[in-house]
Amino acid sequence: MSNSRKEILREAAKAKKTKQQKPQSIDDVFEEAIELEESGDRWRLDPEKCYRFYEKASKAYDEYLTARPNDYDAWFNKARLYLNMVSNCDMLSSQSAQYLQISIDLHQKAISLETHSEAYFNLAQTHKYLAESRTEAGNEQLALPHIQAALDAIMKCSMLQQDEFHQKKLELEQIASSGLGNIDFEKFRLHVSQSDEDSAVLLGEIAALAASTSLFTESDFKNLIQIVQPISEKYDILKFMDWHLAREKRLVLSGQQSEQVWVKLLQVYDDRLSQLPEINVQNPLQASNSPTKPIHIQLLCDKADAYAEFADTLIQAQLQQNPVPSVEILTRAWNIFGQATKALKLASTYDASRTRIWISRADLELQRTDIPLAIAENSKSVLLKNAKVMYERAYKEIQNRKTTGTFCEIVVKHEQLQRRMGIHSITSLAVIPNEAREDILESL
Repeated sequence: MSNSRKEILREAAKAKKTKQQKPQSIDDVFEEAIELEESGDRWRLDPEKCYRFYEKASKAYDEYLTARPNDYDAWFNKARLYLNMVSNCDMLSSQSAQYLQISIDLHQKAISLETHSEAYFNLAQTHKYLAESRTEAGNEQLALPHIQAALDAIMKCSMLQQDEFHQKKLELEQIASSGLGNIDFEKFRLHVSQSDEDSAVLLGEIAALAASTSLFTESDFKNLIQIVQPISEKYDILKFMDWHLAREKRLVLSGQQSEQVWVKLLQVYDDRLSQLPEINVQNPLQASNSPTKPIHIQLLCDKADAYAEFADTLIQAQLQQNPVPSVEILTRAWNIFGQATKALKLASTYDASRTRIWISRADLELQRTDIPLAIAENSKSVLLKNAKVMYERAYKEIQNRKTTGTFCEIVVKHEQLQRRMGIHSITSLAVIPNEAREDILESL
């Protein structure tokens, strides 16, 4: 997400106020809103506290906009604030959709006042999040307009960036030639390069979502390949892995390509992991201080997702040809799911406090029980018990964050699993509101 304007405004907010002091002017209100938003950013590891700061910032922006309703910066900041509420505050699905729509409306209001690439970048990201939410809920019909809007916004962003960078370069050259200041052109070049990459990567993420949607036509898909493929080839393959995998899945399922390219893509994860220094998990101090640990964990989680998706695609492709998949394909899928399980297990070994990894491990155990193989049936009891333990471990890591979507998700999934195991006396990990339960069930 572009933070350039936010950084400029932060530099302008020079006078820090104590909690007892009240803003004395409308400009003070704007500075107060920025400070509250930044406080929320700093507390993003505590979603509930983060949200409280964001709420206060929103009210401060409202107060400022009442006095200055045509201020682009304030509309942009408030739009970004609602986007950050969703990305940083772990909301329930219905709340996320509501806040994302508010963010879209606010970004469009900002764009109606001034045209800047950063607003289109955030607008594309917001539409993408909302499209993902609709897709995960099984409603591709509602997702498709947001996918198209996200594609339109990121393409507009890229065009505006080039114009803005060209104009900025001319301004810097004029300052340098006049002798009024020393210009760090290398810093400017790096900023341009990073902004270009950020936009390109977001385009790849949106394209991956489009490719995975059945309502996206083959004609649109071919046009998308022509746009994204040349751009993706300029950057690290891992930055565009979502696109590559979604593209291959669509081609495999449509019978246009064999699975061999997908297999090569999966190998990228192992190749990249082999290039990282080993982490000595037997030495907690060494393991906790490893600078590459977050990279290890992210690669392992991404690898697990890619392997699980590949296994599921093998089964889907087989079902298109035969209503009963062959034992050979099912066995292969079982083994690939096993590789995904190993990747997640190692990831949780590196950091046992990551709630989402425990949830993913439990989900994967349940997914393996659904494979119609003798080995899956024979292992079913063990897999279900494993999943139960993993949901309980996830709950242990998040039990103090009772208002978050993840907390409610764990409670509901744990109850569902007990019913599946035939446990008559269901033990709830916690009591959650009915509306939260309904939200989670709908999202599942």
